[in-house]
Amino acid sequence: MIFIKQSLAIAAYETAHQALQRKATAASSIAVGMNILSQRHVKNANITISPSDINNVPEGEYFTVMVSTNASDNRLFAVGTYGALKLEASVTAMKELAPIQ
Repeated sequence: MIFIKQSLAIAAYETAHQALQRKATAASSIAVGMNILSQRHVKNANITISPSDINNVPEGEYFTVMVSTNASDNRLFAVGTYGALKLEASVTAMKELAPIQ
């Protein structure tokens, strides 16, 4: 499970990093995170950005990226009692660049 938790944290960081780029959209940022999760074989993950319209986040304000998955969907062996354990990682970043109009 440590590998999965680490993967979620990396995806959250990289999604936030992409969201800070000029002309980035929530969809393009989430695609970066989902690509990382796919490469690391994390199944049934979900990435959300709050607020969802990152281009309207003013400079100096914060936004949060949350990445989550269920432990039972990502276990290595068929046995184990993870039940409904939800694994999550989040990153909060400050918007530093104004979007180009």
